[in-house]
Amino acid sequence: MKNRKCPNRNHCWDYKSGNCENCDLGDHIIKLHKKIDRLKAKIKQSEWISVEDRLPDKYGDVICCTRKGTIWQLTYNPTYKLFNVSYDNVENAMDVTHWMPLPEPPKKGDAE
Repeated sequence: MKNRKCPNRNHCWDYKSGNCENCDLGDHIIKLHKKIDRLKAKIKQSEWISVEDRLPDKYGDVICCTRKGTIWQLTYNPTYKLFNVSYDNVENAMDVTHWMPLPEPPKKGDAE
């Protein structure tokens, strides 16, 4: 019996010969595609946003990149449209060119 949903059906010898009963390759490929989708979502989450295009919507911590390429975690204050700085990074924070939201913390058991 052929598994018509098998993502490997165009390249699989077992599929062509009708021996899909014991094949778990299709399930493995489906799991890999799901993992790829999760990784693509993480990549999309980590795209830098130019301060010329948009600033953060609300008060909170963000990751910032300066003209010199320095990366800082700063707090954005929408009232003043400023990235709040501490005493040790005042110069660089004034030159923020890009920012991105902080990623979600790792979930328990997320060893990937």
